[in-house]
Amino acid sequence: MLELLDRLDPRIEELDAVVKAEAERRPEVVILMQQKGVGPVERFANSRKVVSYLGLNPCEYSSAGHQRLGHISK
Repeated sequence: MLELLDRLDPRIEELDAVVKAEAERRPEVVILMQQKGVGPVERFANSRKVVSYLGLNPCEYSSAGHQRLGHISK
């Protein structure tokens, strides 16, 4: 799978550049991308950030050296 990802990454970057260039060419898209949350999608730095963003991390209750994990945060 990692080998496949290594082969696909350059193609994905190429397609991202084409989409970005097309978006910058259209004034309505430029205006739309000024809104918070609208624009190119960036990859998360690590899996921990993805889990946190999706709210799949458990709540934690800690006291006096005891750790208890509860329900997922979202």
